Amino acid sequence: MTTRALVFFALATAILAGCRQPVKIVFPNDGAELDNPVHLVASDPVTWFDGDEKLGEGDHWSGFLAEGNHEIRAVAFGGTARLHLRVRPLFPLGVIAPVPAGYELPEPPDGEYVRVWGRVEEKPAAPIAQGRETSPSLWHRVPLEGRGLGVLGPAPSPSTIAEVMYARVAGLLEEGRPSACGAGCVRQIPGIGLQGDTPPAQRVFKVLDLRGYGYDEVTAELVYQGERTLAYLESGETEAVRNVVAELARVFDDRIQLRVQTAFGRYADVDGNGKVILLFTRRLNASGLAIGFFYPGDLFPASGDLPESNEAEILYLGVPEEGSFNFSPASLAATACHELQHLVNFSHVTLPYAADPNPPLSPVWLNEGLSHLAEDLCGYNTLGGNLAFVARFLEHPWAVSPTSTGADGRGDTVERRGAAYLLLRYALEQAGGVQLAADNNLTGNGLAFTRALMSPNALTLDHIAGRATGVEDGTWLLWRWWWTMVAASLERSGVDVTDRYSWAVYAPIVPDVATGDELGVDLFRGEISLGDYSFSLKGVRFAEDCSAIDLPSGAFCVDWANGPVVEHVQSTNHRLQVMRVR
Repeated sequence: MTTRALVFFALATAILAGCRQPVKIVFPNDGAELDNPVHLVASDPVTWFDGDEKLGEGDHWSGFLAEGNHEIRAVAFGGTARLHLRVRPLFPLGVIAPVPAGYELPEPPDGEYVRVWGRVEEKPAAPIAQGRETSPSLWHRVPLEGRGLGVLGPAPSPSTIAEVMYARVAGLLEEGRPSACGAGCVRQIPGIGLQGDTPPAQRVFKVLDLRGYGYDEVTAELVYQGERTLAYLESGETEAVRNVVAELARVFDDRIQLRVQTAFGRYADVDGNGKVILLFTRRLNASGLAIGFFYPGDLFPASGDLPESNEAEILYLGVPEEGSFNFSPASLAATACHELQHLVNFSHVTLPYAADPNPPLSPVWLNEGLSHLAEDLCGYNTLGGNLAFVARFLEHPWAVSPTSTGADGRGDTVERRGAAYLLLRYALEQAGGVQLAADNNLTGNGLAFTRALMSPNALTLDHIAGRATGVEDGTWLLWRWWWTMVAASLERSGVDVTDRYSWAVYAPIVPDVATGDELGVDLFRGEISLGDYSFSLKGVRFAEDCSAIDLPSGAFCVDWANGPVVEHVQSTNHRLQVMRVR
């Protein structure tokens, strides 16, 4: 290069240097106190230093720094920027700390750690444990048997009762169905007049064959007429059975309907009589597939492709049987409550939009979870068998997702229903909870949350989180729910999580004098017997080593660790949060 060129280059460099703005550290502020990992941002590409140690290059840097005080330098062509910061201890005692993936972590402090692993991405997972299939349906409640939970008899092949029922309803909606009113309003079907105050003493109903696509005609007698309820019992039953059914219907009319409508809203009234019909038939007792069900097809006019419609709001129930838990009065009352939520749900979420090209339909996990929550709010959390589902979930939480298929590839299992109920119960409490009022109805700020879920705009976990907490982030809600279950176990070992995290607790259970049961859930309730079936609630089960388990999406796993806590976290799709407890 010539002398003239060198002079020109020197002049150009000096001009550029004079024009360049001094480099600045945009984040954090000088004197900041931060948790790991530390994030640094500069106004220009720089070389980052921690004291004399080079950290990296670029306009930003993220990584772990040792606990204590640090002088950070950002060196660039335009000069050097400096700041001082303090890094808080890694995994401080009693603090929930996310472990970010993709970082080289320093050795954590010695101690005893509880680790919670979670997964929120959709990804098929390898089988871990078999869940008990429920023969699920959006609209039926499954039986509880003496040897376990689930189906009492073989399901039809190749379809389960759920698939048959779901296919029927999907078929109804596929081409659009006329619906002239919004949710909860009176809508008469052409050809069906108001029933008035004189319902027929005897009526023929069309009852679905749960093992196939046909239906049976059942003649039934009116045994109860209330303000909100008509109850029919299949002909041929004894006077003693008639009396038990009439009392069940009275309880449904006086209390269950009030609580469900308070929590979830009113149902549609397609026959214009302002009442729900309860039909008790032994066909359900004999089926071994369900204690009761709700069929949305009854809310549409009967036609050539829908001959089985009864054109009325009907809940189908088995007949009370002495010595049977499934068909005991308490179980049937819980079932009626469960099915009523399905009716209200369909009335709000789907029926007003039935003529749309793609009508909304509540997802199975949410609809069933809400019906199990309804059982709780009706006062049948134990007597109805709800807590038995919870116990099954708590035994193997790492194999169960409340919102997706489990580790065994199955969908609507009793374990998933238990998980979905627990999640929704937690969300309800975060929204303000419920109490029993002086008139034995429900009250509380959480009721606005349950009513808000009766909408086609509230069908995702993000929506649920937003309506419960104001933070529309389903992943955030899942982590809080997981830690709440873990906190209950830690409390029994002398570690108080709720002192720092007030959200990490289920509300105390509330006695229900009307049923002798309780509202709410105690994860350490202990041994419970229901007829010939017994189970135990003893908190969430800890795994031996969660890092070796491939979680299904939406599932979590909890274990203990001493010393290093981060092996495998960089090489999986799982996320890890830890708390040093000792």
